[in-house]
Amino acid sequence: SSEFILYSNSLSGAIPSQLGMMTSMTSYFDLSSNHLCGEIPSEVSALSSQVTTGWDISTSNDLGSFCHYPSPLPSQVPTTLTPLPTPYPTSIPTPSPTPFPTPLPSPYPTLHPTLSPTPLPTLFPSQLPSSLPTVGPTQHPIPVPTESPTPVPTIYCEAG
Repeated sequence: SSEFILYSNSLSGAIPSQLGMMTSMTSYFDLSSNHLCGEIPSEVSALSSQVTTGWDISTSNDLGSFCHYPSPLPSQVPTTLTPLPTPYPTSIPTPSPTPFPTPLPSPYPTLHPTLSPTPLPTLFPSQLPSSLPTVGPTQHPIPVPTESPTPVPTIYCEAG
């Protein structure tokens, strides 16, 4: 009873058919929660009949979709994503860098001025509203405290 548990390991690419050579597997073949894509190789699918507990390769993976990643192990079938090098030079030149900057934005600041200036920080506070009391004039007079108490109003009630 062997176990092969590689869930949630950020594995990417196609499932290698070589995993089908693990013929002594009887429990826990788990490749779930990775970034696996492509079709499940028939050699690996054949293992599912002998793994009686813990077979999970499709949960939280992109199986059945096109692989945008190269295979994690070498494959006998060449892919268009990984061209093989040729031993002979080709007539197509390798593109070389150009002396001109690219039009893509850069995350780094530039020394060139822009058409609209960037506002500089100031020492004065902004005019944002505040919940704190203000010292300046207000539209309504503020009552000034006095030393004498405020008289209590008298309420008259007619008997009735």
